[in-house]
Amino acid sequence: MAWLRFFTGAALSLGLLLASGPARAQCVDTDGDGCEECPPARDPADDGPDADMDGLCDAGEIAAGTDPMDADTDDDGVRDGDEPAWSEDTDMDGAPNAADPDADDDGLFDGTELGVETPDDATDGAAGFFVADADPTTTTDPLVADTDMGGVPDGFEDRNGDGAVDEGEGDPNDAADDDPAADADMDGLPDLLEGFADPDGDDLPNALDPDSDGDGIADAEEEGDGDPATAPVDTDGDGVPDWLDEDSDGDGVPDAEEAGDGDLETPARDSDEDGVADFREEDSDGDGLSDAEEAGADPSAPRDTDGDGLPDFADPDADGDGIADVDEAGADTDGDGTPDHLDEDADGDGVFDREEAGDDDLAPPPVSSDRDGLPDFRDPDSDADGVPDATDNCRIVPNRDQLDLDGNGAGDVCDGDLDGDGWADEDDNCPFVPNADQADEDGDGQGDACTGEPEEPGVSGGSADCAAGGSPGSGAALLALVALALRRRR
Repeated sequence: MAWLRFFTGAALSLGLLLASGPARAQCVDTDGDGCEECPPARDPADDGPDADMDGLCDAGEIAAGTDPMDADTDDDGVRDGDEPAWSEDTDMDGAPNAADPDADDDGLFDGTELGVETPDDATDGAAGFFVADADPTTTTDPLVADTDMGGVPDGFEDRNGDGAVDEGEGDPNDAADDDPAADADMDGLPDLLEGFADPDGDDLPNALDPDSDGDGIADAEEEGDGDPATAPVDTDGDGVPDWLDEDSDGDGVPDAEEAGDGDLETPARDSDEDGVADFREEDSDGDGLSDAEEAGADPSAPRDTDGDGLPDFADPDADGDGIADVDEAGADTDGDGTPDHLDEDADGDGVFDREEAGDDDLAPPPVSSDRDGLPDFRDPDSDADGVPDATDNCRIVPNRDQLDLDGNGAGDVCDGDLDGDGWADEDDNCPFVPNADQADEDGDGQGDACTGEPEEPGVSGGSADCAAGGSPGSGAALLALVALALRRRR
């Protein structure tokens, strides 16, 4: 900075003074500007240069830590030389009072407390440390955090920090109205505890902010039990209470992502409905997979595998295949590098898991058609008939012969319309020969197509069975086999 040009000369002057021997004891700083006046002159007005003309000598400012080239180092509207105890550090924050816009750390700027309406010419208003006093007839002590000694700091009483006692505010000069338990934002956290910090940068100090950390979860919920007498909850035990912690459970997923809808009026999301909100739980959906694992590479933009708008860590069926993640977790059946709970075809058999699930209900365990203990979605031969699911024309009913009378790709044992004429076998009057018209001239219940010609009343035909490729008894036997297979499917 430009004021460093003065450092060498000022330091030299100080060095000479310090080296002056016995005469040094006769030197005093009568004007309190950081530079002592020594015999024979003892002229406070001539104890060293004052480049910014703030009433403090440059050497003194350099020694104290203020800017000798800026008459209002802290831009609080008060010239450095007019700041009470300018070189001291009242709030012990490491900055001398003249370089600290709130010397007592009470939440009110020093200029406001001193009744300043118009700032010094050297004040930089853009710095944001000056607020004109709206009532200069009353002032508070900029070096005492609680001017009236009533137990509540000045800034907590003058909540908007304008120097006036407005409606709903306390009077920092009246101890009788101090209430240490005051909770301006009614979040269950006393104002004295929340303070004036603004960690989420929304221009609302914590004491007035219903969501201090800006995570979409109300402080009232994050605080815990709503009792100001008990300590706020710190879920992950990191020393930062949940209401100030952006990741309360320390699972790597920001609370803002675990909150749900971000509406402060509604409770935070509890995906597994176990009574513990997601932001306090490392496995939000209770599927045995940690939120950190399910969130993916970028927890601030959590993975949503099935694109249903619900992140995987809050989705009991992350890949949307109708099989609960808790049933799919912990394996990569086909060894393709994609775990089963994210794989649409876990066993790589060419059949989607949603088809092998059995139903869309996540509650019951997945189906195991051959009852071998291996669910179909992990079994490459679900019916154990020796034909892989990928090519099996009747995947869940054993049919090693793969018969398909109508050639429609569905094996006969699981085809409800064997002849493919559009009539279900149980309703078809000629189930082995296509006859969409169901013509039955003699009305005996057997379609004309089964005899090849209209039947005479009372005369039973036999050619239909032959047309179907068997003896009169073979059709009935095949129907019985089909019925048995259908019952097994159910």
